[in-house]
Amino acid sequence: MIDGPPSPVSIGERLARLRALRQAWATLNWSSNIVVSMPGPCHAYELVGGVFCKTHHSRHHRFSSRHLTAMWLPSSADSAGRLLSREDIGLPTRDFAIDPSQDLIILFKGYEDDAMYVVMSPGCSLVDDVSIGQC
Repeated sequence: MIDGPPSPVSIGERLARLRALRQAWATLNWSSNIVVSMPGPCHAYELVGGVFCKTHHSRHHRFSSRHLTAMWLPSSADSAGRLLSREDIGLPTRDFAIDPSQDLIILFKGYEDDAMYVVMSPGCSLVDDVSIGQC
């Protein structure tokens, strides 16, 4: 458990909240449900560190996709979440992997007979820098 910023909440109250959270996870009894809409079909997807990303193909790229949608899912710290969609990331992709904690995205180039991997540098933000060709 990571200690957060200073808080007026007592240690006893923090412990009670932690126990309630553990109990909710153990019984899958959520305090609220949020439905998150993701437009379009899904070709490949990843769910890592509270970020859901997906690609989907078009008529022009049946076995690959240039379209990437990323959703930072709502949480107790960020109730709104965030959606980012890029129509063309500049590379037809067959699959991808992400690690938001490292601002890392790995794209597997989409060809029917060949799959090359392209590693984006750790300095790239998850989607923003990739979309403007900085990585």
